[in-house]
Amino acid sequence: MKTWMACASTVLVVGATGCGGADKPSTSGSDREQIKALTASLQTAIRSKDWDTFCSLATLELRTQIKFAAALISEKENPSCADGLSAAAAEEDVSDASYDLSRLEIIGDSAIAKSASKDDDGEPEDISFEKKGGRWLVAADPDEEGGFSSDDDAATTTTEAAKATPAQIGSPATDDGLTFTVRSLRQVSSIAADEYSSPLKPKPDEDLYLLRVKVTNDSKDGADPFCGGGSAKLVDSQERNIDFDSQEALNLPGNDFCGSEIQPGLSKRYKLPFRVAKGSTIATVVLWNGSAGDDSDGTGTHVAVDAP
Repeated sequence: MKTWMACASTVLVVGATGCGGADKPSTSGSDREQIKALTASLQTAIRSKDWDTFCSLATLELRTQIKFAAALISEKENPSCADGLSAAAAEEDVSDASYDLSRLEIIGDSAIAKSASKDDDGEPEDISFEKKGGRWLVAADPDEEGGFSSDDDAATTTTEAAKATPAQIGSPATDDGLTFTVRSLRQVSSIAADEYSSPLKPKPDEDLYLLRVKVTNDSKDGADPFCGGGSAKLVDSQERNIDFDSQEALNLPGNDFCGSEIQPGLSKRYKLPFRVAKGSTIATVVLWNGSAGDDSDGTGTHVAVDAP
């Protein structure tokens, strides 16, 4: 089994494929062309040591693996995916590494770039890709148990990572009796408010995002998940957590929370505004049942939706 450092280093190798430079991966053309463009973008990120960009091109599962694995050795209190890749790059020279995409195998929304080289345990250093929301991303190795060594600390870390239920835009996922379906996440120039309030607009140093989400109550009790600003946040490519302003959300037409619970078996739709630092790349939408008494902050379990 690969250690976490070997896992991260193997992922870095895919960037040095010699595919040529690219600023961002393409979402047009054949799957093979898109994966080739992705590896070119990864290569550009590695050469410039732009680990935030690299992490934005990875699946949630891989980012989570690297982040939690980095916590095993990092001196930082809460190391990010970028911190983990930086540590891996310091341990492994990938400047002369190469990958042969002519051995790329694509099956549906998954792909593997086969490698002739092997790691220290004699295992092939293949690289996995997954197509999420029409976009190809470098992915975690499906055969690895979290991508870490099997000592006690790593086993604990893998358990922590497993608390997130992954989902995609438009696909329902459940946390503590509430089923969340993210309908859309868009950067907008303004958001219309009710007749008593002014439209929401970003400040000069901000970007404004609007999250539309449907919530179905599958529990046995009423729930009011977004009251007080909880149950939803955005996470950017730098692992920064962004909350929404509950008062601004209450001023949006159609929002009905804080005193109006979702009764069992029923659904409601919400619009949540987020103000983020200008130029930020949103990586994940995190949702949880804030009405759950034993896990009201989502630290126990939550739904993690890949941003579009």
